[in-house]
Amino acid sequence: MRTRLLHSWIIAMLALALVPLSPAAAQPALQEDLPAAGDFVPGELVIGFDKNLPAADTDAQASALAGQIGAQVVSTGAGMALLSFDESADVAALAQEVQSQPGVVFAEPNYIFSLPEPVASNPIEELREIPFESEDGTVLRDVSELKSLRTLVRKGGKTLAIPTYPSDLLSYAQWGHWKVGAHIIWPEKKVSPTVCVIDTGVDANHPDLKGRVINGFDFVNNDKIPNDDNGHGTHVAGIIAARANNGRDIWGISNGKVIAVKVLGAQGRGTNFNIALGITYCANSPARVINMSLGGSASTATYNALDYAINTKNKFVAAAAGNSSTSDTFSAFPAAYAKDALIGYGLVSVAAAQQNPVTVDTNGNDAIVAGSETFEYCAASFSNYGNWVELVAPGDNIYSTLPLSYPFYQNYRFGLFPGADSMSGTSMASPYVAAIAARVWSLFPGYSTGDLETHLVNNGRLLNFAVDPSVSNATLGFDAAGYAGTSPYCWPNATAPYGAAQNMTNARYVDASLAMGRSGISFNVMDAQTALPLTGAVIRATLGGKVLDISRLDSMISPVVDLINLPSGPSFSIQAAAKGYLAGFQTIYPSAAVPPGVMYSSTASTYLAIPSGKFINVVTVYRPGSTIESYLYLPAAVGGTVWALNVGNLYEAPFAFYNRDNFADGYPVTSVTITPNGKNPYYPGEYYVIASAGTSVLNIGAPVVRVFSNGKIINTVLKADVCASGETIWRAGRVTSSASGVQFIADDLCGGSELLP
Repeated sequence: MRTRLLHSWIIAMLALALVPLSPAAAQPALQEDLPAAGDFVPGELVIGFDKNLPAADTDAQASALAGQIGAQVVSTGAGMALLSFDESADVAALAQEVQSQPGVVFAEPNYIFSLPEPVASNPIEELREIPFESEDGTVLRDVSELKSLRTLVRKGGKTLAIPTYPSDLLSYAQWGHWKVGAHIIWPEKKVSPTVCVIDTGVDANHPDLKGRVINGFDFVNNDKIPNDDNGHGTHVAGIIAARANNGRDIWGISNGKVIAVKVLGAQGRGTNFNIALGITYCANSPARVINMSLGGSASTATYNALDYAINTKNKFVAAAAGNSSTSDTFSAFPAAYAKDALIGYGLVSVAAAQQNPVTVDTNGNDAIVAGSETFEYCAASFSNYGNWVELVAPGDNIYSTLPLSYPFYQNYRFGLFPGADSMSGTSMASPYVAAIAARVWSLFPGYSTGDLETHLVNNGRLLNFAVDPSVSNATLGFDAAGYAGTSPYCWPNATAPYGAAQNMTNARYVDASLAMGRSGISFNVMDAQTALPLTGAVIRATLGGKVLDISRLDSMISPVVDLINLPSGPSFSIQAAAKGYLAGFQTIYPSAAVPPGVMYSSTASTYLAIPSGKFINVVTVYRPGSTIESYLYLPAAVGGTVWALNVGNLYEAPFAFYNRDNFADGYPVTSVTITPNGKNPYYPGEYYVIASAGTSVLNIGAPVVRVFSNGKIINTVLKADVCASGETIWRAGRVTSSASGVQFIADDLCGGSELLP
């Protein structure tokens, strides 16, 4: 490759507002002297030859052609040549003339791409703290409670308790990680393929990125050190691959590396010639995924390079859809190629979702109905959209790395927050998809790029479609006026005034846990008698003798233990151990399964109330908020009397007594101890375990009954039947004894008084 400095010229900067993030600098010219996006370098043509020719033949053809038309060869590479003419030359006419020359595949102006000022982000202190949420958005607990969670690992022959989640994750600014399920999959040990970041370069010595960045090439300055003198590329790289648990605030979605390829200059502008060279470089690199948080006009040079990367080198490309809040594609390339028949199956266009919920006046009555007209996972106000967009990812107020090793152009915006801050844009959404694609590819290495794209879309979350009918012009995007809610749409479908071009119904919100087939379970582990956190209790998931995840409760503040990165599909066993309570590991659920993409919690099944290891204990757990009472019917005593225990009294002692009931403090646990006579219950016979909803149908509590005997779980019954109208009693089963010891006979029956003894 041979390069020379371009001549400079003075131009007036256009006042750009929200425009698509674009590849900026591509020539070694002074970036401040390049024209604005959509223009081209005066007097320059990009010429494409047969890409299969040896480099020497390309050089020879370029020199011969330049001599014929009175031009100079500026640079060659990737089967292309950059020719320079007089600045006053008619470039369009020259392109048409050169196109007809023998051996020329294409000829086009050297288009300029320009990044506008980054989309404004709120100061970090104004961000909404993101709570820990379940799959359906239900708030489970505050992020601060996660600090007490501990996972057990073996290292150096010792068992260590380490934080369950990356300590960096407690920086609430990384809200997008929660939304894409990254907190569930982050411990996955299979190393992700490398991602090639075509951008403004990357600060490879940043403390969060050191050891995670491979210096590729700098096509702006024609050297091998692609330093980031803008800031944008380092921010993108941090979203993908920032190191976790290093005492800083940022961690990335992927556990692999990035290759930094610089095609954009300090002010975020450049030419399509260098962008095509950058794509080709990534295509020939070890990276399997390419991220292009940039966009601009259609270019044959760029298209051909993408074709080579996708169809010849099997690379997957994530491209930012742009920040113009429009469904038009005029300046949204390469993302707008997502539906192209040749390269569209390996390239996905990525729109940006915002952090906070929005309200949409869906019935057009100029009044918002709380709840029913409030939507999550909605479009960021700047994001492009339309039927050409395939995936959506977080792009609003995204906290990530910024250069620390040297000054950079955008430092004036981030001077108070060295090394990290928030940016907004589809530029931030695209690396989420690139990183998740890399993680998925580590699990499915045989996928083609088309397979990977299909997998990501099919395993994404459905968007919320809501449109304000008072919007009159679909081309106005979020700039539309006259609506009562905070937004004209969450995402548009074909509801008027939006039509086929704006319809987003085929797009999905990317989710790492869904795409990787992973889930998590959040257990509440407490003493069954006191309902206090059972510190020291250990919960684990096992499959085929292998421990999938194991955690210990080390806090008296919260009873929560999380098991994460659990595979969906196969059933695994959930076991618990607690010194003084259980006789070794006891199986809570012999065959548990959770759908992918779910942080399963706040159900009766996830409350583990463990009684003292002495005697016989019956523990009933309900879904929180249910209005169900538990009863233990004693067997007939002398004279045939049936003893019926009432909730909370001790009148039946010493035969049996209640330790606690769920109405005393609202905690969904009832615990009953059956007094033993030796190893068996005091009275021989059957002790009936009953749950009742009074006069209501017993459908909502989903109770679970566990019977413990001297620290061992002898049986567990989950309510399986859906009770019919008039059936207000659930008989879980009967505790009995024999020469072989205590037994619990499961009944799981719904009905009325006929179920009582």
